[in-house]
Amino acid sequence: MQECLFYLIRHGESEGNARREFLGHTDLPITDKGRAQARSAALYLKAQAFAPDAVYASPLCRAAETTDIALAEISAPAPVYLDDLREIYAGDWEGRGFDELDAAYPEARRLWREDIGHAQPVGGEAVAHLYERVVACIKSLAKENLGKTVFIGTHATPIRALEAYARGYGPDRMKELPWPTNASLSAFRSDGETIRCVFYSLDDFQDESIHAEGTLKY
Repeated sequence: MQECLFYLIRHGESEGNARREFLGHTDLPITDKGRAQARSAALYLKAQAFAPDAVYASPLCRAAETTDIALAEISAPAPVYLDDLREIYAGDWEGRGFDELDAAYPEARRLWREDIGHAQPVGGEAVAHLYERVVACIKSLAKENLGKTVFIGTHATPIRALEAYARGYGPDRMKELPWPTNASLSAFRSDGETIRCVFYSLDDFQDESIHAEGTLKY
């Protein structure tokens, strides 16, 4: 049975991560640390002789720039940008600091931290909807790329949702999984119907001085 092998990278540290802000669709770039994290991923991929047949990315600049840097050391096709790979739309939470949100929306923020699969940013997209759109996107890409290797630049919540699906979990069990770290790599195989995890949030290639403070979560 033919499968597609996916490598996914979470974007490097963004300006929102550094300022402890909930970005969602707010389009801010990665920091110098984020670029260094992406370069570490690039060196790792080069050492693995990684050679993707296709590249896709979220159009949000933090994911797009991370993708470009991560693939700079190897030969790779130009990325195709897909809206379904974007981070969750955060509605009233867009671009606002975590402390401000915790004070303004204590119950919704508690649910996000403790039971994310049932959470929904106020005025924004439900996590359960993100789960469905990301899984559908990956299955569709797998059917288009059977027998090929695909690289994807995306965000923390989509990768966490995909890992949940690969484990046979619904959105209600996403809370059992850790966030993928900045510029970490995750790999999955799919035949267009099933999705299996190869590894999740691999970041051993990151220099500790770069990585240690680069794991801010929503």
